[in-house]
Amino acid sequence: MSINSILYDPSSAKQATIETKENRNGVHVLTQEYKEYLNKKVFFTNPTYGQNMNQDFSQVDDTE
Repeated sequence: MSINSILYDPSSAKQATIETKENRNGVHVLTQEYKEYLNKKVFFTNPTYGQNMNQDFSQVDDTE
């Protein structure tokens, strides 16, 4: 058993419209993005080894 509820707009007191599509009920909502992301390609580099950070340290007795 579900609880009967009605959605109202708090500023204008208008009742929300429930729409049925493909045997499902729904309410139209407005969404907006809070952040805009810019894709940027950055290579990881090391001041000692440059871009070639894949080094073989298996011969070193001390921990690197």
